[in-house]
Amino acid sequence: RAPVDAEPAYTLGAKLGEGAFATCYLCFLEGEREPLAAKVVVRGRWLWIGGRSTSGSVAIGSVRNELLALQQLGGHPNVVRLHGLRSEDSREVLLMELAVGGDLAKRALQSPGGMQPAAVRSHMRGIVAGLAHCHRHGVVHRDIKLENLLLDGNGEVVISDFGHAAILWSGEA
Repeated sequence: RAPVDAEPAYTLGAKLGEGAFATCYLCFLEGEREPLAAKVVVRGRWLWIGGRSTSGSVAIGSVRNELLALQQLGGHPNVVRLHGLRSEDSREVLLMELAVGGDLAKRALQSPGGMQPAAVRSHMRGIVAGLAHCHRHGVVHRDIKLENLLLDGNGEVVISDFGHAAILWSGEA
């Protein structure tokens, strides 16, 4: 029998995407109805960044940085929600809200003739609101690009990937 305070088990599903430091998967948490996104970084893996190799410790540091930033930012509708971190023997797994609408880079490419002005205005309002929240809480994202701007099930922008963020202070200013 599992202890009362044991973390629920999770199962990784389909690969959602891959970056320099991590691979994201669809994730199913035991006892939860809604799926999550799991950002997985393998410990000890050597990475090629800018033509040079670097150790996986850089990637682990990026995940830890993202964890700290998201803990500080919790609860804003335009910032991806954190559900937890699992530190395992061979990897770190960051569990986050699943933005089912994909990223704005893919959305822009799928829009022949470009996105509609009303949609662009709506997305910009969400981006500005999310970044204002970050800045009020002492977090500077430092990697805003279309691939890091996701869409939730309602088409609202959710800012993600805080691995390069600068945390200027703790708490609200």
